[in-house]
Amino acid sequence: MLKKILLLFILFFFLIVSCDKQKEGYTDPLSCQNEHLYAKVLNDSFVLASPKGLLLWDSLLVVMDARCGDNLFYMFSSSDGTFLKGGGKKGEGPGEVLNPSNSHLNDEGVLSYWDINKNKIVRYNVKGLLLGLEPNFREFYFDRKLMPTSFLDVIALKNGYLYNGNTDRHIGVYATDSYVDSPILPDVSSPEIARAIMNKSHWAMTPDEKKMVRATSIGGIVQCYTVENNEVEEYWTKLFFPPIYKLVEGAKPVWITWCEESQMGFDNLYVTNQYVYLLLNGRFAKDKPFANEVLVMDWNGNIKKKFILDRTVKTIAVDEDKKVIYATTCGFDVEANIVIFSF
Repeated sequence: MLKKILLLFILFFFLIVSCDKQKEGYTDPLSCQNEHLYAKVLNDSFVLASPKGLLLWDSLLVVMDARCGDNLFYMFSSSDGTFLKGGGKKGEGPGEVLNPSNSHLNDEGVLSYWDINKNKIVRYNVKGLLLGLEPNFREFYFDRKLMPTSFLDVIALKNGYLYNGNTDRHIGVYATDSYVDSPILPDVSSPEIARAIMNKSHWAMTPDEKKMVRATSIGGIVQCYTVENNEVEEYWTKLFFPPIYKLVEGAKPVWITWCEESQMGFDNLYVTNQYVYLLLNGRFAKDKPFANEVLVMDWNGNIKKKFILDRTVKTIAVDEDKKVIYATTCGFDVEANIVIFSF
C-alpha cells in the first residue's frame, strides 16, 4: 500500500512539473496566483448578437456589436446595465463604416473605427452622441500616396494616429504633419509565421497614451511598446504558447491557417495605466472557443495573478477603482449579455 501511495505521489509530481515546464523562451501562465470569480448578470434584457469589443468610459459601458441591429455600438450604464443608446451605422456614407472590424475608445470619450475599405477613420463623440448633439462624428481620410503599407488597424490618439501595417508588420505613427514608419517583428521562429500571427492580434492603448500592448490569438504572443514623440519602441515581448499551423495544400501562394489542435492565445484584452488584462483562450473545444481566464500583467511583463471566471466570455473591461470586471458572454450556449465579476 505504501509503495502505491509513493508511486502515485511520484506520478503526480512529474505531472505538475510537466505542466509547468514550457518550451525554452516561453512564459509559464500556470504557476501564478489564481482567484475564482463568479458572475452577476448586469443586463440580460438587451440581447447582443456578436460582441467584438467592450470599453469603459466614465460611467458608460460601450459594446461593439455590428451584427446587432442597425448600429455599430451600444451604450449602457455601468452601474446597473441600463441600455442608453446605440450609435454608428454600417455603410459607405458620411459617418458610416463599411467594414467595422476594429474600434478603439480613448479617455476623452472618442470612439474610433478604421474602415479599411474606404481608407478612412471615423471618430464618434460618445458623450455628444448620448446628449443628442450634432454632428457627433468626424472623418479623416488617409493619403494612400504617403502610405508605404496598407493599414490593418488604426488607433486614434489625441495628436495623431497609431497604425498597424500589413507589409512586414509595421507599427508607426501618422500625425497631421508627419509620418513615422517603425518596422517591428515579434520574436518568433520565422517572419512567415510572424506575419500570419499579426493578422490575428488585438490592440489597446493606455489612457495616458504612453504604452501600447498587442496580444495575438494564435500562439499567445504579447508585445508591449512605448510611444513617445511620434516614436514607437518595443519594450518587452512575452511568448506563451508555440503557434501551431497547417499549410493549405495546393494553394498558390501557400496559405497558412490554424488547425483544431492549435494552441490558442488571447481572445481579448483591456489595459489601464497600471495593468494589462488578457483574456486567455486555451484550446478550441468542439469548434467553440473557451475563454474564461483573465491573466493580469504589470507593465514590466510580470504576471501578477490570474482570474478564473465561472463562465465563458468574449470581451472584458476592468474598473480598478471599483474592483470589477465587466464582460460579455459568448452567445454560443446562452444568449450574449453583459455580466460583472467582483475581485
